[in-house]
Amino acid sequence: QVVGDVEDLGDFEIKAVHRRARGAVPLSADPQDIISQMETVLQQIKAVSPYLAKELVDQTIAGARSRKVESEFRPTTVIFCNFTGIEALLTEWGTPGTRRVTAILSAYFNEMHAIISNFGGVVTRIDPYSHGAKMLILFGAPVASEDDPQRAVSAALAMNAALRTLNNRLMGKYSRHLSNRVMESGIVIAHRLGITSGDTYAGQVG
Repeated sequence: QVVGDVEDLGDFEIKAVHRRARGAVPLSADPQDIISQMETVLQQIKAVSPYLAKELVDQTIAGARSRKVESEFRPTTVIFCNFTGIEALLTEWGTPGTRRVTAILSAYFNEMHAIISNFGGVVTRIDPYSHGAKMLILFGAPVASEDDPQRAVSAALAMNAALRTLNNRLMGKYSRHLSNRVMESGIVIAHRLGITSGDTYAGQVG
């Protein structure tokens, strides 16, 4: 609706008659303001994108108008990963070793995530576990491939190989900080992997 003198449209503002949807960019009569608002939204999308699977970002953008991602039952293969060692380092090193623990944890995630992504998997969650922590990895959602089970098995084998290499590197880098127990075992971080396949309800829930 137009607010002001209808015979003099030199100064006017545009107001939305309907309630603006949550998160929508507000209307503005100033083109520069609109451009600024769009740039802000793009920056927010770019900030979030690294933490989401590329396919999920693409689907979210494609369904932006309807504000939903299509959900469906689909065959998926899941890797359950239980990794340990970080809690022991925190106990042994205490607060002074927090930076070292963070660096080790980041190194582990970087190695594993690179492999998972390379084989088309997606890390969906990381949670505390009764012993250590657990990581849930999906193959088949949000994007499916005909050979998802094979991809998952190949990824798991590559993760095991990468962990052996990582442990050797960590042993050399942090040898003067590690306990005799760790030095004798040669294991800074350990993980156990389980794989299963079945139908999963994937998409937007709630």
